[in-house]
Amino acid sequence: MSILAAPRKKQRIGIDPQNKNWKNDTEKFGQKMMEKMGWSEGKGLGAKEQGVTDAIKLKANWDAKGLGCDHKYDETWIAHHDDFADLLAQLNANKETTTGDGTEKDKRKKTEKDKQKSAEEDDSEVPEAASDKSLEQKSRKSKARIHYHKFTRGKDLARYSSEDKSSVLGGKNHKRKAEQLELAPSFSETDSGEKVESQVQTTTSTLSVSDYFAMKMKKLKKSIPEPALDES
Repeated sequence: MSILAAPRKKQRIGIDPQNKNWKNDTEKFGQKMMEKMGWSEGKGLGAKEQGVTDAIKLKANWDAKGLGCDHKYDETWIAHHDDFADLLAQLNANKETTTGDGTEKDKRKKTEKDKQKSAEEDDSEVPEAASDKSLEQKSRKSKARIHYHKFTRGKDLARYSSEDKSSVLGGKNHKRKAEQLELAPSFSETDSGEKVESQVQTTTSTLSVSDYFAMKMKKLKKSIPEPALDES
């Protein structure tokens, strides 16, 4: 089946698909009434008989096009192409006029970004003076007391120290303390009370991983006794 072939659809054809029985029936009530008013077969409806003389036909809309589509693409695609080219030219012209002020806008954007970075750095530090006031006291003074005692005690930041806040929120002070913490060398006291740094013996092996495991396998094979052969 080729690409340009029409889609296959199942159709059910009735006994009278063209409705000829109704067309050839001359005793219809509507036809008799129209003949009394001056209409005859072969004429169209209307005051000047300008109506459609052919019977109404069904036509499948395989292309899903709207009403009035003539499928005359060859005559219109050039006009659409020209309109699209004009639209692109207008957009390019507007872009050239706006690029003149682009340097100032870039500078403004950079300054705004720098301000945002500095604000974020300031926010990372845990404020101490802002949380001095107790939430429990505020709720007591307020007229609309909607806070319960357990809620205020749990949400009150005045009960926590700056170290607790920095450990939870992760400010700069907490990071600096974490960086300053280093492994202290272990010391041992002698009988005289002097502190002597304990020396740990370490060995550095020059063997590779494969050589190390090969040596271990040799030791295992030597430790396993060989089975005695039965002489018969």
